[in-house]
Amino acid sequence: MVKGRERELLKAMFDAAIAAAQPDKCIPPHLSAPPRGRLGDSVVTGPTLTNVNDFRAILVAAPLEGFEQESS
Repeated sequence: MVKGRERELLKAMFDAAIAAAQPDKCIPPHLSAPPRGRLGDSVVTGPTLTNVNDFRAILVAAPLEGFEQESS
């Protein structure tokens, strides 16, 4: 059995390990920064909604509507 100071040391180490494992403390340093501007509802960055590596785009080859064309 652990007695006296050894028990206190083990308890302090256990408490420190539990405190260090709190998600609100250890996850934020690893999250990407939020976008600088509003992207709008038509852009979804992927499953995590946080990383540029999750970004997927669909390109549609169709005429644009709603824009004035410049005359040459």
